[in-house]
Amino acid sequence: MKRILVSIFMLLLLFLHIPSVSAKSLDFDGDYSFYTKSFYKDENCTTIQNGNIYIISCKASYADILKSKLVDIIGESVTMPYDCTDVVQFAKNVGDVYFCQMLEGICVAEGFSQNFTGGVLKQNKKINFQIAYDGERMTIGTPMILGGF
Repeated sequence: MKRILVSIFMLLLLFLHIPSVSAKSLDFDGDYSFYTKSFYKDENCTTIQNGNIYIISCKASYADILKSKLVDIIGESVTMPYDCTDVVQFAKNVGDVYFCQMLEGICVAEGFSQNFTGGVLKQNKKINFQIAYDGERMTIGTPMILGGF
């Protein structure tokens, strides 16, 4: 079980921090979102304004192209179908978990990992990843998931 969790964590690191060309080469059926301060429109993605932030989403196979076109990226997330029996344990394999709660049937874990940069302060703790699991799909974002999960 631990090998599976480590493998999935490594896959998520590929999508979140290695140039997204790796996303195109892998057979990954998921959605990728970038959080930016600048508006961008493309026929292969959707753009939603959330306050002063734009959430620009696409299929993982297009993420490398989209990321190369964007400026002012302040965060990223990836959502994929996933079957997880213990979200907290999964999150502990990502990094130190500081907060975990159920929000309208969605398990949300937040913490800090040396594998990610940046972060935000929450109750005097630096947070640079957030994981949400709704029973069918898992979303992992850095530093936080902006928009819906």
